Amino acid sequence: MRFVWGVMTKWCVVAITASMMSSCGASWHLKRAIAKDPTIAKDTIVRVDTTIVTAERRVVDTLVVRDTITREIVRGGARVRIQRIHDTIRVDIVCPPDTIRITKSIPVDRLIYKEQPPKRSLLDQLGMILFLILLISIALMVSRFLKGI
Repeated sequence: MRFVWGVMTKWCVVAITASMMSSCGASWHLKRAIAKDPTIAKDTIVRVDTTIVTAERRVVDTLVVRDTITREIVRGGARVRIQRIHDTIRVDIVCPPDTIRITKSIPVDRLIYKEQPPKRSLLDQLGMILFLILLISIALMVSRFLKGI
């Protein structure tokens, strides 16, 4: 009974080891992930937004002349106000703060390396099975030899 139990234990160890050696690879998991969510394999567009805010600028100047005139000019967001009061000219220029937005779209390629495992022919698989059987039989012979000592 011990001999049968020992052989069964060894066969279980060999079967577990063989199943661990032939487990699923990374490519199989990648294929499964793409099958669940195909968007992970598509290219991504990264959008970069840059905002620049300029400060308000104000310039006030005075020139002395005669008579009274007031004139206001608004052009391109800047306001120029010229006042001539008797012998004084007053220039008031206001540039409101401005926001400059720069937007760029940069396409980013996703690289997925697809490595195809080498396809084994039926002859290769048969050779692997025969090699495992030979290896197991040698292990059994060695274990019997060691028990006999």
